[in-house]
Formats: sequence, structure tokens, C-alpha cells
Amino acid sequence: MKDEETVLALEMVNDRNLTVHTYNEEVAIKIHKNLARYNSLLHQWVERMNGKVIKR
Repeated sequence: MKDEETVLALEMVNDRNLTVHTYNEEVAIKIHKNLARYNSLLHQWVERMNGKVIKR
């Protein structure tokens, strides 16, 4: 993982934890705004993993 991907992944984990334990509309709105970035990161990871899988 690149450094910026690592930072984003850690932010994603933190936001995930906040959604479980926080019932605050402002926090929910902030997290919602980050979802597109997280989605992009997860798709990149899947593409990389698919490229490393040995196909038989």
C-alpha cells in the first residue's frame, strides 16, 4: 500500500468505528461525504488482489 492509501484506510476504519458507537447527525454527514473515497480505495485493492491471484 502507498502511504496515502494507508492513511485513507485508517480513516475508513475510524469512520466505521464511529458509525457503530455514535448517534450524531453531524458525524453521520461527515462520514457520508467520505464514502466515495473509501469505495474507490476498496475497488483499487480488489483490482490489485485479482491481478495477483494465480489463475488455473
